[in-house]
Amino acid sequence: MLQLDEIHTYYGDSHILQGVTMEVPQSSITTLLGRNGMGKTTTIHSIIGLIPPKKGKIKFKGVDITGLPAYQIAQMGIALVPQGRRIFRSLTVKENLIMGWRRGKEGKLENDLERIYDLFPILKERSQQSGQHLSGGEQQMLAIGRALMTNPELILMDEPFEGLAPTIIKDIHRKIFELKNSGLSILLVEQNIHMALKLADYVYIMNKGRIIYEGTINQLKGVEEIKYLLTF
Repeated sequence: MLQLDEIHTYYGDSHILQGVTMEVPQSSITTLLGRNGMGKTTTIHSIIGLIPPKKGKIKFKGVDITGLPAYQIAQMGIALVPQGRRIFRSLTVKENLIMGWRRGKEGKLENDLERIYDLFPILKERSQQSGQHLSGGEQQMLAIGRALMTNPELILMDEPFEGLAPTIIKDIHRKIFELKNSGLSILLVEQNIHMALKLADYVYIMNKGRIIYEGTINQLKGVEEIKYLLTF
């Protein structure tokens, strides 16, 4: 579904991503773990076109998308749930969802809205409330729902559990698992290690702009340096 091949990305003169190679298979959850400032969000922004890499290639379903503008990448079927949610606080829940809509197979806005309301019933209850009156968990559900309204094949989630209460984390964890079972491919960037590992089919560990380990959860748990880096 997604392939990164030797990606190098810069902020000005700062060399942030230093040869990142990874892939996201279809209908799977791939997790990118690492501490703060290691390049995880830059990886997400490189994929979606916000900070194009200077070297390397990014392919989506075999098509080279390196350097394409973000709107064009989104139209191809990649959605982003950004860190910090970034909902439109002055708009209602329904207006936020409509802002993200891209025509899917059924081609009907109301059907897509009902699909999101079925996934997150609280959003239907809050549909006429403005984003600024939602709790943190409800805002995160709205951010995920808005991304799903683009009818993506691949969704990038940048720390979706950040700052949420444990009960809300468990609820969103279940919803992400449902999305994977529906056939959606997910790249999950997280610092909530234990929750991320419960979801992951495959894990990449990033340190200082490089992928330092990759493998299944069981493979990684046996590596002593990983325990040190991530505190399993």
